[in-house]
Amino acid sequence: MKEKRNITIIDKKQIPSEEPARQYYFMDIAKKYVAELAEQKGAPLTFCVTTFGCQMNARDSEKLVGILEKIGYVEAPDEKADFVIYNTCTVRENANNKVYGRLGYLHGFKKKNPYMMIGLCGCMMQEPTVVEKIQNSYRFVDLIFGTHNIYKFAELIVTALESDSMTIDIWKDTDQIVEDLPSDRKFSFKCGVNIMYGCNNFCSYCIVPYVRGRERSREAKDIVREIEALVKDGVVEVMLLGQNVNSYGKNLEQPMTFAELLKEIELGSKNALIKKRIITHYIYNGSSTITDLAKELDLSVPTVTKFISEMCEEGYINDYGKLETSGGRYPSLYGLNPESGYFIGVDIKKFAINIGLINFKGDMVELKMNIPYKFENSIEGMNELCKHILNFIKKLTINKEKILNINVNVSGRVNPESGYSFSQFNFEERPLADVLSEKLGYKVTIDNDTRAMTYGEYMQGCVKGEKDIIFVNVSWGVGIGIIIDGKIYTGKSGFSGEFGHMSAYDNEIICHCGKKGCLETEASGSALHRILLERIQSGESSILSTRIATEENPITLDEIIAAVNKEDLLCIEIVEEIGQKLGKQIAGLINIFNPELVIIGGTLSLTGDYITQPIKTAVRKYSLNLVNKDSAIITSKLKDKAGIVGACMLARSRMFES
Repeated sequence: MKEKRNITIIDKKQIPSEEPARQYYFMDIAKKYVAELAEQKGAPLTFCVTTFGCQMNARDSEKLVGILEKIGYVEAPDEKADFVIYNTCTVRENANNKVYGRLGYLHGFKKKNPYMMIGLCGCMMQEPTVVEKIQNSYRFVDLIFGTHNIYKFAELIVTALESDSMTIDIWKDTDQIVEDLPSDRKFSFKCGVNIMYGCNNFCSYCIVPYVRGRERSREAKDIVREIEALVKDGVVEVMLLGQNVNSYGKNLEQPMTFAELLKEIELGSKNALIKKRIITHYIYNGSSTITDLAKELDLSVPTVTKFISEMCEEGYINDYGKLETSGGRYPSLYGLNPESGYFIGVDIKKFAINIGLINFKGDMVELKMNIPYKFENSIEGMNELCKHILNFIKKLTINKEKILNINVNVSGRVNPESGYSFSQFNFEERPLADVLSEKLGYKVTIDNDTRAMTYGEYMQGCVKGEKDIIFVNVSWGVGIGIIIDGKIYTGKSGFSGEFGHMSAYDNEIICHCGKKGCLETEASGSALHRILLERIQSGESSILSTRIATEENPITLDEIIAAVNKEDLLCIEIVEEIGQKLGKQIAGLINIFNPELVIIGGTLSLTGDYITQPIKTAVRKYSLNLVNKDSAIITSKLKDKAGIVGACMLARSRMFES
């Protein structure tokens, strides 16, 4: 089978003896081989790495993927690939049987594909009986190696490509650790970091010491360096990996305890926190001098100067030149580098989605509004949402690796800290944020859609220095966003703002929450939609009467809003009634919170004075005179863009706010 590959042997007389230079040498050779094979095939060679077992195996697989991509392979979605690798586990017999079953499945594919290679690695391969069985029963396997020499993967690929027989390279033990090899993380926002390998505790029930070998610890400086590089690349969650981390550092030339390692990492973390504070300052305040920044952060000028210098080198901060002053030395002005990172916001509506991209400074770089999308609270609906997001990303001309976070606005009860959604897309026990991260391949955060709109107005909308704000989102449903002393209020579990589910009416209309009499049933976009249909069906006239009677597609809320702005009397009358009902309840909010500013936003706010005037009239009628004098009531400045602007801004702030 391998003879059909027609590989030209490349001279390897100058092979480096030191690692990792030796492996990079073999990567160059393997790359030429893969290019030759791809030319013969007439298409790029593909690979599929399947991982069984623990986080250690998962991290090893990321290294395998990194090397395969470096030598020219392209990842395939399934095992019909040109190079299939199983990174195995042997904790249970069932794990071994699963691998044998999959090998039988692969045999059929290999008979049809002369370019196909099959590789086996991991803990299962450290068992002599397993290797013997594969040699006897699965002779079509090309490459077998164990846990100790995974760093030799590139070298072993070359050996396998040049050989007519099965390549087996199993080490009983090793003390070698090779740094700085390629790796391709499965997630952009989290990563495992090996701090040690192996175990010296030969427990009667555990096979780990036999398949992973004796304890070997990485140098602390290498671990910290790797974590710092990951942080620079957008990683916010690091898991320290090892079979027995409490034994870390015992075999080092200069022994170190696990606690001491954590202190080293913590020092790096403190520095990272200061850098986050600097970025957060620039997010909210724009460019400033080092002196002003030092005062704001309560740090010394030399300390701030050191961090600013490092962040300029890292590309996060720009020196914007000298600031002109009335006298004395001209200080330099520093601010965020707009091209150092990008953030995506996704705003889900009832009949459409909006997707935006901002740069590090917060400027909108790309915006797609009203992408057709009928919201359905189903797995299919979630998958369709992901398709739209991935399509948006695909068309971007920026460096995709600089996308640091995606924030998705979700209606209903959302816990932004844990990433759980309890109203929409709650199909798994895992947080929705994790599910979306896995599907999209980027770090994803989620938040309530109304809070996002509130934050959008606060950052780039109608807020002019006010710190105590209530944002009323009157869209298909009704919710409020609350800002107290300049900070978004989420409540204990992130459920604050469920204004629409106040029990306000003695009616028999069942709200989507399952209860009767909610404010939403009488004063919302869905209420407007329902009431209009009822009144037209009872004989009242509207410019939408014909549209409702003749067309199959249901009328949208946007069409009703358009009719209001065209001065349709029936639609105006219903909107004004809804405004009066809302105003009465908003008066209660003003009495409780005493805000400086009440912002009316959401889809119904697009009707302008038709809804805000009755709201103001009802507020004056039902709130305390002394209290309502403190509260200005205005309409959203960002209008239908409030949600998408807020989503983008939240995507950025979640990464850097301390």
